[in-house]
Amino acid sequence: INSLAFASDGRLFATQVFLGDALHEIDPTGEKPARKIMEGMGGLNGFQFGPDGKIYGPIWFGQKAARVDVDKATIETVAEGFTVPAAANFGPDGALYVLDTVEGDVVRVDTATGTKRVVATLHSGLDNLDFDANGNLFVTAMAEAAVFQVDVSTGSSRTITESPVVMPTDLAYHDGRLYVDDLFSVRAIDPKT
Repeated sequence: INSLAFASDGRLFATQVFLGDALHEIDPTGEKPARKIMEGMGGLNGFQFGPDGKIYGPIWFGQKAARVDVDKATIETVAEGFTVPAAANFGPDGALYVLDTVEGDVVRVDTATGTKRVVATLHSGLDNLDFDANGNLFVTAMAEAAVFQVDVSTGSSRTITESPVVMPTDLAYHDGRLYVDDLFSVRAIDPKT
């Protein structure tokens, strides 16, 4: 399972993106088996239910944002032209905000017209986003285990936290440098400094 969200009626939905490609409804009590709704969507990643009761989310391998009707098992394109869209959430202004992980962009999308506008650019590796009750946008980045606060009206951002190493999985030493396989990146470190 890669992403999950509750519908307003309490039903739980989850997707597989990288180890499969499907949307499931899951019984939160665990009493009933999961029900597969759709598969082969192109990687419906970090999604959220919209005010119309449909799922809105990025299609990781399809360069677009989509709307999914979980009851009819249908999918339709909302906006196209992303490099690799990673996550989508609604802002307090009612617009859909989509992260393009390759470009490092936070993109505002009008779901009625598909019109897109980049409101901020951070750096590549963006993974997820959410708004707090005051309308502040928070964005995460994978390779730095970072959390940023983004002002969608000015495009400015501030780093809340980040790490130089996220999840080291292997090491190699060569010519005075230590190389670290860090899950989402390879880092070269001078052990003396």
